[in-house]
Amino acid sequence: MRKVWIEAALNGGWSRALQPGIPDTIEEIVAEGIACARAGATFIHADDGGGPQTYDWQVYAQIDKAAAAALCERKPAPDLIRGGYRFA
Repeated sequence: MRKVWIEAALNGGWSRALQPGIPDTIEEIVAEGIACARAGATFIHADDGGGPQTYDWQVYAQIDKAAAAALCERKPAPDLIRGGYRFA
């Protein structure tokens, strides 16, 4: 049987002005990421929320910490995609 990995891309370098339904706060990104992981997504790709895209590692650390706390049985590991997380 062939293995399939599903990646959920939650948002991008957009704002709600262009994409009204995207998660754009840390809390919303974490909640949507958890829902996707529980639904079977292997990779969660998310950019920071609330404005212009940032490369501030602290924003992604907050997302990672909150996701890890909610998915304590699954350990998040940074993916090669900037801002993405792999739940193994």
